[in-house]
Amino acid sequence: MKPIIQTLQSIPGPQILFGFIYIFCCGLWNSTLQIFVDHVTYYRQWHASKLITMQREALPDLGFDLCPKIGREHLADDIEAAILGITVASALFHSKRWSIMRRFFILQGTIFFLRGCTISITLLPNPFQACKPLPDRDENYMWEGLKIMGGQRITCGDVLFSGHSATMVLCCQFWFHYMPRDIPPRVRTILLWCMFLATLAGVLSCVCTKFHYSVDVFVATLLSISVFSIYHLVIRMQDFLDRKEWYCRLLAWYEFELYHKLNKYSSYDVPDQDSQPPSRNNARSFNKAQVQLIGLQSVIEDNSSMFGDDTVTGAMTPRSNLTDEDRV
Repeated sequence: MKPIIQTLQSIPGPQILFGFIYIFCCGLWNSTLQIFVDHVTYYRQWHASKLITMQREALPDLGFDLCPKIGREHLADDIEAAILGITVASALFHSKRWSIMRRFFILQGTIFFLRGCTISITLLPNPFQACKPLPDRDENYMWEGLKIMGGQRITCGDVLFSGHSATMVLCCQFWFHYMPRDIPPRVRTILLWCMFLATLAGVLSCVCTKFHYSVDVFVATLLSISVFSIYHLVIRMQDFLDRKEWYCRLLAWYEFELYHKLNKYSSYDVPDQDSQPPSRNNARSFNKAQVQLIGLQSVIEDNSSMFGDDTVTGAMTPRSNLTDEDRV
């Protein structure tokens, strides 16, 4: 019976489907705006309308001056594909695979949405000279966006910020946050260093190949770290998840496993890494610490009452306010 229950628990719920639809819609939003930006830069902007007859000039960039130029044009694509593939494949063997995939979908989708906004607000000249856009004036934006998602189409007007850098940094954060603790420390350290160095190489390759400006990479890194950190902070705020607003209810439903654990256990006992509930030994040790604190408080109260000192007892919780669970 127990293996059957474990098997049922391992089946992904509707949340994983919602996450997949979310990342698909946000990816389509980003890709469609990439086509729109290509049309604007090619047909309306002076620095893009002469792409065939003249070499466009890139903006001054400190990274281009400091970093050595690498002639391999698709180096950033190759490193990103390797990091993303290894990360997703490793996540599927993790004990919390569906929680990790749900969170990856929601975070990567949010990055896609933000990128679609930034690339269409300010249109910068692409520093990647090998990119030659030839958009058809009457093509369907959404259909061409689907081609981008399928790897059948490229665009050249989407510059700020770097989607490659954001994805690689996001994957690196998942490695550091969800690395299983039962892995030997030395092996764990080696794996994390390898992922960090691979991510650093991938981010620098965007600048060395002039695939992106340095500011594109910098903004992408900041956004990726911010989105990851804020999300993992918010989902552990029980007061936020208990609110009645629709987005709070949606997030509580999406993070149903963690939400139920926060209700069952106090939030300080839910580990930040893999959201495992506290063990019975930890709960018992905490209860023993409470008992010792209560006993210490009673001694302090007795001594303070003898000397007429109320300042010490005011800083501690009165015994009359303790619940039955605290008294165990």
